[in-house]
Order: sequence, then C-alpha cells, then structure tokens
Amino acid sequence: MSKRLTKEEKDLMVEAYLGGKTQADAGLLVGVTGNSCRRELKKRNIPSRPISDAHRKYQVDDYFFDVVDTEEKAYWLGFITADGCVCGNDLKINLKSDDAGHLKKFLSDISSDYPIHIRNDFDKRNAKSYEKCTISIRNKNIISSLGKLGVVSKKSFDVKPCELVPNKFESAYWRGVIDGDGSFTRKNKDGQCNVTLYGSEFICAGFKKWASSFVKSKARIRKIKSIFGIEFSGNTIAPEVLRRLYGDATVYLDRKYEKAMQILEEK
Repeated sequence: MSKRLTKEEKDLMVEAYLGGKTQADAGLLVGVTGNSCRRELKKRNIPSRPISDAHRKYQVDDYFFDVVDTEEKAYWLGFITADGCVCGNDLKINLKSDDAGHLKKFLSDISSDYPIHIRNDFDKRNAKSYEKCTISIRNKNIISSLGKLGVVSKKSFDVKPCELVPNKFESAYWRGVIDGDGSFTRKNKDGQCNVTLYGSEFICAGFKKWASSFVKSKARIRKIKSIFGIEFSGNTIAPEVLRRLYGDATVYLDRKYEKAMQILEEK
C-alpha cells in the first residue's frame, strides 16, 4: 500500500521534480516511488520530461518562460529579445566579460548551474580584441516557450514586442530591452539627457508606444543602416523614462542601473 502524502509533501515532491530531479528521486524525498510522482504531475497537468533529460549534465528550470508572471521573467524576456540568440535548441547570450555578473543573475533566476565561458573575440570595427562571457543553454522547452513569446531564430530585424507581458510588468520588460540594446547619456554642455534604443522597427515602435503612455514626446523612429533607432531627449522627458524603467527595479544590469540613478539624482 502506497504512502498517503500530505499537501506539503506533494508540493515538495513536485518542486523537486521541476528543479531537475528525476521522478524517482523526487518521490524518494518524501518516501514514495517515481510512479506516485508521475501521477501527481499528471493531476497538476505538468508534462513529464523526456527520459533523456534524466541524464542531463546541467540543471535549469524548464518552465521559467512558460508564463510571464513575475518581474524577473518579464525582464529576462526583454533582455533576451534584445541581446539573446536562439540557435536550434540552444539559447545563447554573449556579453563583455565585465558583465559576467549579469549572466550569474540570469542563471540564478532560472535555477541553473550552466557554466559561464570566457572567450577572446575581435572587434573588426575598432580593430581590437576583447574578452567576452557567454552561456549556451540547451533546452527544448525553454526554446519552445521563448518561441511562443516571439523570440525565435534570426529575430534581429523583425522581432516584435511581446504582447503577452502583463501591464504591471511592462517596465521590467522594456528595462530588459534597454539593458540589452539601449543607452542613455547626459551631455556635459547643456546637461540634456537622452535615452536611446536600437533594434527592429517593431521594437522601436513598441518602446515609443509604451513611453508615450506617460510622456508627451515628438521622438521619431530613424533608420540606421540595417536597424532602427529612437531617442527620447530633454531634461524632463528622458529622466521620466528612466524613472519608469529603473525607479522601482529589482533586476537590472548593474552598470546601467547605477548610471540611471546618477542621472536621476542630478535632475
């Protein structure tokens, strides 16, 4: 006769499975078999991972992007939309080595122990070599979930803003996009602040629409070679955009957050 589990034990077992343990190991945590774990997953409409995943080398939360229901998920979706790359079943993110800490934040949020690799690269435009940090996460469910959210292979020129991000997390989503493909400065000559985003025409239009919900601006989308850009300028408009992006943020690229706070404090 199988052991009758309490709700807390069932929750613990399911959480362990979602965290990467096999059904057998998750069941063992609470004194039942893998079959009991499988039945509980079925009751909760949680699909079982392929058998091959039981031998996965690194752990990751397969279902992190299934539903965008937290600030962290909205932020990382925005960041990957801007600075990530989907190649087959792999999600890749490449940053300068100084931003390795940002990749550590991402890995922590998706409960992953994937390694961060440091490699040398060459910038042809400046004829300089530099170090970059990179992660490559192979996971079919994450790639499938991102695809449903609009992040697909070869997305650079036609990616669109995700319409499945709840209104309360839109600032987090756009903060991720700006941290990936945006910049902001304060010109020393007149102290004017500028917030600029580069990307597809759709992304620039989406950012303009979001910002226009709380500021009145004549910012226009400009074509710059193969991409587009939009800039919000002024000593009132641009700082307000920054305040909406970073004012209550809990997840961000550290160096851009610090720069945003400095600009806002100087306002």
